[in-house]
Amino acid sequence: MANDGAARLPTWRRLSGTGGGLLALSFFLPAVRSCNSDVVPVEELVKVTSYASTASDRAGAAFMYLAPYLFGLIVLVAAALRAQAAQRALGVASLGTLASGIAMLVINFVRSASWGNNVDGKDLVLALPVSLSAAYLVRAALRGDGGLLCVRWFAAALCVLWFGAWVISGSARYGVVLSFLGSAAIAAGAAGELHALTGLGRWALLWRIGTASIELPRPV
Repeated sequence: MANDGAARLPTWRRLSGTGGGLLALSFFLPAVRSCNSDVVPVEELVKVTSYASTASDRAGAAFMYLAPYLFGLIVLVAAALRAQAAQRALGVASLGTLASGIAMLVINFVRSASWGNNVDGKDLVLALPVSLSAAYLVRAALRGDGGLLCVRWFAAALCVLWFGAWVISGSARYGVVLSFLGSAAIAAGAAGELHALTGLGRWALLWRIGTASIELPRPV
């Protein structure tokens, strides 16, 4: 059974790599329609960072318009290299990207509160998923290669939710649809790798991925 799972690893990694390629390519494609014109992530990144007045504003714009597509590029490169070190680097890069995003949200929240702005219900609602995400990343970081694969799945799942919301918004263009499909492929590929390496059943696997509690018996 384990040998069968190991034999399918290249298939799941190719699926992740294909998804990463679609996601990275979407950086240059129209994402949504706004004000009678197409919004292209690469153009918006240049525009927003050019007019941003502070470093934190520029960092926030970079995370919003660049991070998901950079994640896709990293997945694509790691799938092409196929080396164990590349797979581990992918997990570390995903972990660092998510941690940076959480840190920026926390910094903006603290800065807003320190300037005397009222903390409303929206901020409190946002604090819950941010806290859960931070806890997930900490737990995954302690699980070695299995945890890093969980982080890849988690990052892709967040992208699925983000791009999925835009897909159903009514203003989606083909770029955001490709981003959604690419993110879903990355998430499926990561889950498939974990299934191949652990042999867990469907529900047990989902539970272990969702709680970042997978420790691999051998390196990925």
